[in-house]
Amino acid sequence: DLDSMARHVLIGMLGSSAWDRGPHCTPGQNCSFLLYQRDATSSEHDELAREVARSGAILLKNENGALPLRRGMQVALVGSACSADFAEPWQQWNTGDYYTIGGSGRVLAESQDRWDVERGLSEAKDRGEISELVVRRGDDVDDAIDAMRNVDVVIACGGARSTEGTDRASLELDQHEFLVNLARRRSEVDDRELPPLVTVALAPGAIMTREWEAGSNSILLVFLSGQATGLKRHLLM
Repeated sequence: DLDSMARHVLIGMLGSSAWDRGPHCTPGQNCSFLLYQRDATSSEHDELAREVARSGAILLKNENGALPLRRGMQVALVGSACSADFAEPWQQWNTGDYYTIGGSGRVLAESQDRWDVERGLSEAKDRGEISELVVRRGDDVDDAIDAMRNVDVVIACGGARSTEGTDRASLELDQHEFLVNLARRRSEVDDRELPPLVTVALAPGAIMTREWEAGSNSILLVFLSGQATGLKRHLLM
């Protein structure tokens, strides 16, 4: 069994020329550059990141066909998680974000390859796939309600982080209170004045939805989708 397991590892290393391509990190060296700053980007890696982001999302709820977005729609984007920062290589080795887990297996994208939800929808607007994009980057419910008026759909985001060696303090999203209050405020306003609400959750695993789920027409769980999080083409028809 040991020979078989070692064979699987060694075949992969030999097939990828792992021993032929330098530089290598050996005991006694300062390996921080190779571990945290080495540029391993390729067009194949970028395409794989896009495919993983597309395939990994789960549509938990979709009332009245709120998703996918239709061409020409006017969209409001609310909540800090829609535009959250990515972790930087110089930060602590186990710093996590809404796109990748923190820890020794962490892979961080270069700035030009970082696609949050806002950037993805901004590109959709530039391409003419949606006609208008109204953005509120904070977690202010009044601002969010104001942004909802005169658009066809509103997208709210919530996120959660995870890191190696530490349990999550809660199964709630970091923006849980914002999402709960947003759902409550929407219920107090005449439904004819506000568009459908799509909630996008960026999370490392299980989440609690029960306090804001009823107020969302659609819930899309994208997990930690890496650098291509905002390039989910299935958001659009």
